[in-house]
Amino acid sequence: MKPTLLRLLKEIPPEKRLFLLAKEWVLRTLSNTADIPADWLAFLFDEKQGVYIKHTPLPVDFSCGAEGTHADLTPETLALVHETQSISRREKGLYYTPWETASLLVQQTLSAFLKHSSGISSQDTASLLNGKNPFSTEKSQHLDNQLARLRVLDPAVGAGGLLIPFWLTLAHLRHTLNPALSYGELLLFILKHNLFGGDKDPQALHTLRLRAGLTLLQEGVFCPPEEIGTHLFCKDSLSTDEQGKLDWFALCPQVFHEGGFDIILANPPYVGQKNNAEIFKHLRKNPYWKTRLTPKGDLLYLFFHLGLDLLRPQGIGGFLTTSYYAQAAGAEDLRNRLRHETALLHLTDFGEERVFKQAQGQHNLMTVFQKFPSLRPFCQVGGKRCPQDDLFSGENHFLQICAGKEPSLQTALCKMAAAPLRLKDCARISNGLMTGCDKISSAHLQRFALPGVQKGDGVFILSRKEKESLPLCAQEEKKIKPFFKNSDIRSYVPSLTPRFFLIDFFCPQDRSLNPADYPTLIKHLSRFKPVLLARKQNNNGIDKELKKGVYWLGSVRRKMNFEEEKLVVPHRSPVNTFAFAPGPWYASSDVYFISNPTNSVSLWYLLGLFNSAPYYAWLFYRGKRKGHLLELYSQPLSEMPVPYATASQRSKLEKIAKKIFKLKKQNSQADTSSLQEKTNLLVCQILGFTSQETEEINRVYLLEMNKKKI
Repeated sequence: MKPTLLRLLKEIPPEKRLFLLAKEWVLRTLSNTADIPADWLAFLFDEKQGVYIKHTPLPVDFSCGAEGTHADLTPETLALVHETQSISRREKGLYYTPWETASLLVQQTLSAFLKHSSGISSQDTASLLNGKNPFSTEKSQHLDNQLARLRVLDPAVGAGGLLIPFWLTLAHLRHTLNPALSYGELLLFILKHNLFGGDKDPQALHTLRLRAGLTLLQEGVFCPPEEIGTHLFCKDSLSTDEQGKLDWFALCPQVFHEGGFDIILANPPYVGQKNNAEIFKHLRKNPYWKTRLTPKGDLLYLFFHLGLDLLRPQGIGGFLTTSYYAQAAGAEDLRNRLRHETALLHLTDFGEERVFKQAQGQHNLMTVFQKFPSLRPFCQVGGKRCPQDDLFSGENHFLQICAGKEPSLQTALCKMAAAPLRLKDCARISNGLMTGCDKISSAHLQRFALPGVQKGDGVFILSRKEKESLPLCAQEEKKIKPFFKNSDIRSYVPSLTPRFFLIDFFCPQDRSLNPADYPTLIKHLSRFKPVLLARKQNNNGIDKELKKGVYWLGSVRRKMNFEEEKLVVPHRSPVNTFAFAPGPWYASSDVYFISNPTNSVSLWYLLGLFNSAPYYAWLFYRGKRKGHLLELYSQPLSEMPVPYATASQRSKLEKIAKKIFKLKKQNSQADTSSLQEKTNLLVCQILGFTSQETEEINRVYLLEMNKKKI
């Protein structure tokens, strides 16, 4: 939307904006409004709707156009306005699908349907979608009849981000096959018979109907507003009846009498379980979903399952989601179903492209599949054909969204995957601790009476100034530990000079602690007693201690020894970032620790391996990402391959890693690029890469480092 339009809309009450835009569009687009039926005129212009405005608020030079055009004002503008003023939808992970992205998914999905359900070649399918009919009259009639029976569902339809482009594309397709058909009547027929949708937001569905109505008006088709979208249901698409059967079976009995939906399109909600306990609590009680909902599963995984359950055999699914499901531990069951119940037809990885401008840090993936295919066709991945057997790997069914990349990159990653050990086999992986209250926030001050306390005051985590202001006895000094943030971690060497300090009181090891032995620390923590007693954690028995009034214990302290040598890893980083922490080094749960190496593997060997170019490629293509950031959580870390190396190779890699560590410890800006090149080459040799594989891995590494300006 033009900034000018946004500014003008701010001057109009939110409840009037959609009607105002619809009115403006009608006045500027339709040459003879006298032909418009009275019910539509009343709908758009009645003062009861709050839309009667004497003077046009939009500049004269604003252009108006049909859906899918680049005019300043189109029916799609209504959906964009709805999104901008629907804060709750964004909080629920709901984002309107941009027209270009939606059109791509529609094209891929319809192409898949025509090719795999109708037996049409890719070339003929492309011709049809481009408005050219390569078929005889008889064949055209047969295809048109087939398309007239199509049943398409969007279970997260919103304001029509996917369904409207599909509607128009299907109408153009049928008109190409049978030009004698009235385009306007085709639009109305498809709207009444072919399209189904569900959404919990009534305003979103109203916006969709309004968009569809304007397009029909432009074609001279005057369908009463209340009759538009008879198969659009205002409901939770995951809901079931008392017997645990999906409501869709009762809503659309004829569809399921014929076997199910032919196509399901979805841009489902991007909602994780964090901060959404009520949503998932409700689903866990539902007998239909409780077996599908994993401890860390996102809501969008259930929409995939829904699609698989509602599609007919050989039906086509088209989903726009994050790429998390490709590797996430919580999506293993979903990947297992996709692997064994479908053929993946298209995988479009958007990489670092921001598909949804308002969504932060998302890495999006478009997935098109066929349910219970009669054949096992190639999948189009990044413009290249990939066999179905190459798409999934391992017992966790990891999806290889880079399967269409350069063959040398693929073979290099396969060699890494063939390593005899995973990190979980030769070291301990743990994340840091949780105090339950590091410092005081604005929310704390609003909720609790805290005399003399200010925002930012340290509770369990103290600044150096706060620590030095406390007159600690020798016993108390032993309970003060150097505390670091994930931002303190750089490749090879973390910050070793603490800016913060931890009060190391934790359950269960300090359950018998005598408060009288730590008077200053207890007095400090007592200032925040209401906040600390209100914590809801139940880890390690802390909930029982809180009920007793014991407020001075932190929530979660891992069993690992924070004093010993270890590798430290930030939970997110643009590059593979592993650092050696030689002594006491404490951090929160957003830092991961690798310790206690076994199987003749040293921390120095792992340090060199994991900071190398091959491991950047591994984490980038087979790990997890959030936008341009690598996600270095427990699951992707534990699955990192650890190859066999000769004693000579291990010793050489350890020496280089130690040298880089020493140089960067002395000077964090030290130029160690030549040593890093040696590391990259040596690790490629250890992994048994060919010269072509080594060249491709280094090319990818340097390309990404330059893009990220590292």
